[in-house]
Amino acid sequence: MITTLRAISEVQLTGSVTARFTRGKSETHIGPIDCELGVAVDLALTVKNNGPYPSKPVRVATQWPSNFISEGIGSCFDSCLVPALNPGQTVSIKVTGAVSANSPDVVSSAISTLDPAQTLFDSIVNNNQITLGVCL
Repeated sequence: MITTLRAISEVQLTGSVTARFTRGKSETHIGPIDCELGVAVDLALTVKNNGPYPSKPVRVATQWPSNFISEGIGSCFDSCLVPALNPGQTVSIKVTGAVSANSPDVVSSAISTLDPAQTLFDSIVNNNQITLGVCL
C-alpha cells in the first residue's frame, strides 16, 4: 500500500472595507456603509500562513451583492490569485467593486473565500472565509 501525504499549511483570511465616494473622500469601515450609485468599495484582504509548512498558490473568490460590478480593467473583482506563502508570511490583496444600482433597505455583504476548491491541505478551513458588510 502507498500513502501520499501532503504538507499541512494553515492559511487565514481577514479583511476590512474602504469606500471611495464620488466626491473624492475615502472612509475605512469595519461594518456596512451607506452606498450610493457609483461608490467604489475596496475589500482589503489579508492572507497569512500560520505554518508549519509553505502553502502553494491558490485563489480567493469573492461573491458580491447583485448590485455590484467590477470597477474596471485590471482590478481584482471576483477571483484573485494568492501567491505561495512561507510559514509566517502575510500578503495583502485588494478586491474592488462598484455600486451599479441602489438597493434600498437591504444589507449587502461580500463573501470572500480563500482556496474555494480546497486544494490546500489546510489544518483549519473554517478561517478561510470572511463576510464583510459593504452597504446598508
